[in-house]
Amino acid sequence: DKILMAIMGSGNDLEIDGIGGGNPLTSKVAIISRSSDPRADVDYLFAQVIVHEQRVDTTPNCGNMLSGVGAFAIENGLIAATSPVTRVRI
Repeated sequence: DKILMAIMGSGNDLEIDGIGGGNPLTSKVAIISRSSDPRADVDYLFAQVIVHEQRVDTTPNCGNMLSGVGAFAIENGLIAATSPVTRVRI
């Protein structure tokens, strides 16, 4: 949590020392890795820095962030692209 809060700039209401924008909509993080679960290709963890409370919440989800997980996995070599369709199990 401390690392995510530092990256986002938590501790300042505007998050001027990080990449967050002082707003819940701009303080979101997707953590993506290869999965050790045979039923999935990649694991995805959504985290949101709660700006004014200086804490990280991983209980919600974000469909916009989730929609980019498959493309991220392919572009970063977590999954090999196949033709004509690449299936990514998240």
